[in-house]
Amino acid sequence: MYKVLINVFGVKVQLLTTVSEFASFVRKNYSCFVQEEIKSPDILVTFSASAGQNIEIEKDRLKYIEGGVYLGNQKIYWENEFGFRVLLECSNNDKFRLESFHNALLSKTSSESEKYENFQRSMRWIIHFPVFVLLRLKQGKAVLHASAVEKDGHAIVFCGFNKVGKSTLAMYLTKMKGYKFMTENFLLFDSDKFYGFPERIRMDIASIKALNIQDYDIKKIYGKHHIDLKRGDMCLSAKPHLFFIVTKGHDFGISKLSAYNTELMVNSLHSYLQEFPENSYFAFLPFIGIYCRKGFNGINHILNKTNCFCLTHSNDWELSRVAEEVEKCI
Repeated sequence: MYKVLINVFGVKVQLLTTVSEFASFVRKNYSCFVQEEIKSPDILVTFSASAGQNIEIEKDRLKYIEGGVYLGNQKIYWENEFGFRVLLECSNNDKFRLESFHNALLSKTSSESEKYENFQRSMRWIIHFPVFVLLRLKQGKAVLHASAVEKDGHAIVFCGFNKVGKSTLAMYLTKMKGYKFMTENFLLFDSDKFYGFPERIRMDIASIKALNIQDYDIKKIYGKHHIDLKRGDMCLSAKPHLFFIVTKGHDFGISKLSAYNTELMVNSLHSYLQEFPENSYFAFLPFIGIYCRKGFNGINHILNKTNCFCLTHSNDWELSRVAEEVEKCI
């Protein structure tokens, strides 16, 4: 078994897997949080073909709901039509144990791209999501879909749909303007601060060339290349300062938004994207007595401490000009 130990803002994870490439994949994506040793992990994850076989037997002891979901006493089993399966067990002291596997990894006809896409999905379902749930449950931290950078202890956040250029802008500010990188996908927050969750950065080749990035992973995952940043280029927490809703339009512009309207837009984006634990098998936690909104105050608290704007750009946006206008808002 290969072991990966992770500590994300106090939520400790132990991953055991027979798949060496998956262990390496997780380690690279959690590079800021990897530990040499941890005691009393909050989340125990086993990812192996034998674990997948064992839990298929276990599901027959549980009650079938629908959509591949089975429920039992403090247990949730989920499987999908593509070969992924997981058994989640919750203890009374808010600890999770997960056994899982993706059977598509056993296929000899799968391409390398498909293999790494299944790694990405599996990592999200068995590591990201339980971490996010426990951070909310234990610390009142929630998650939003955004990219973010930090300067002088303050966070500049870019929220919007996929493919609107959030990651490219964050990378431009990091590479060209000396900002610290916080995240390009999931951003954590509570009522006082934003918290970075820097996975490997994912960018298309056009953005990579525009930023003159030389060192990137040749293989594509969901059509994008992965890029690593040095630890010194990253930041894991910052006070709220600027929050941009990023959209595309015919003309470039930045306009002020109220915290109320920004919250409405963020919630609408999240409802549409459906990329969070509550949109997965974790939605069934209340059925087994786990209520994830404990201590959670919503995004309005931190937005009321933040200057909010709508940033509109065209498809041929000039990064230098956008960065200049963003910096005028600081």
